[in-house]
Amino acid sequence: ARQLAKLRVDIMEVGFPVSSEEEFETIKTIAKTVGNE
Repeated sequence: ARQLAKLRVDIMEVGFPVSSEEEFETIKTIAKTVGNE
């Protein structure tokens, strides 16, 4: 995800957060990590 952010990719398809708690937490972590880059 960080590499895609460095390449200035606007949209990342990272999963479907409602499918499971683990998926939700993973997507939340990605968003927090690269959301402000």
